[in-house]
Amino acid sequence: MIFLIRMKLLEYKLVSAIFLSAFILNVYLHHVSAEWKIPSNTNVTPNFTTYENNFVKIDYPTNWIFTETTDSVIFSPDRDSVDKIKINVSPIQNDTLSIKSVVDSTLDEFVRTLDDFELIESSQLADIKDNNHKLIYSYVDGNKNKIQNADVGIIRGANLYTISLTSNYTDYYRNLPIYEKMLASFNYYNEQGLLNQFSSYLLNPVADFVPILGNSSNITMVEFGDYQCTFCAKFHNETLEKIIKNFVDSGKINFIYKDYIVNDIPTDKASTMGAEASYCAGEQGKYWDYHTELYDNWKGERTGWITSDSLKQFAKNIEIPNMTQFSHCIESTKYSLIVQNNDNIARSMGLSGTPSFILIKDNSIQSIIPGALPYEIFEQTLNRLISSKF
Repeated sequence: MIFLIRMKLLEYKLVSAIFLSAFILNVYLHHVSAEWKIPSNTNVTPNFTTYENNFVKIDYPTNWIFTETTDSVIFSPDRDSVDKIKINVSPIQNDTLSIKSVVDSTLDEFVRTLDDFELIESSQLADIKDNNHKLIYSYVDGNKNKIQNADVGIIRGANLYTISLTSNYTDYYRNLPIYEKMLASFNYYNEQGLLNQFSSYLLNPVADFVPILGNSSNITMVEFGDYQCTFCAKFHNETLEKIIKNFVDSGKINFIYKDYIVNDIPTDKASTMGAEASYCAGEQGKYWDYHTELYDNWKGERTGWITSDSLKQFAKNIEIPNMTQFSHCIESTKYSLIVQNNDNIARSMGLSGTPSFILIKDNSIQSIIPGALPYEIFEQTLNRLISSKF
């Protein structure tokens, strides 16, 4: 299926794909809208080999075939299959071309030409640094089959890349794990080293008195969160304990928390106050106890529940050894630089919101997952990363 975008002489197809499964979208709209989504059901993961030509390098299933043209390559289970993953590259003849104009033109074309067109998702990808956009949509083809597509367009240098998944509606989720790995390898080969400049910072504890949970694995999960964030509290209350029990305590992964302040306003710095207080507790050996206490007492975003008095009460609740020291600490804002440094790195990485999770294996960033997904999704993602040879 070819979709054309005309801007002077530029024609290209924007048919690409998403990293994690689309069914989560309608349930977790707030911070999850920009995340890669993983299907809840994955069967047999095929072996992969590497394809490379003069414009793309990507891993693909060894039992799939590929068809090449001068500016694209299509991967499919067999030549007659509706299911396919296509990579296309078009030279940008207009230096002012923006990803927004590409998306607008594409959607206009889809609405005019596709039967029963339905847009499911339209958003940027936080873990690709170049100008990019993803679209997930469905339509009915000439044979009255419902087709679902996941499209990613990336402007890199003088080229417009597209990575596309097209499937029968019933096979879409079955093909997502394959596409996930292909897109991850494309991103890895093309952005190798760009994200990994942050790896050493991410893997280090924010301070000597803030212990890493686990610290016995080559895989680390880093959460960037805000103590006022609704979905951070949801992750803490519904998912974190299971991850700690099944992956951290068993030595499979390490876990680190860093601050990403998204709920402060000029007249209320409650998120920063809570983060600074966690380090004041940390200097007395109570960082993780206080971290848990903050989320256990969560009462909404910008509702006034974080105050100097409440922070002191939380410290009493976890039996801080020296309350006078703690009180002086939070009043001095002595750990404001730590909080600011955490926040700066989150913004430099382009994280789209809280919570955001960075998965690192052997000092290399493997993926960035925004959103408080159900435990089962994290379980599948982590197990796949643990078993991966990458």
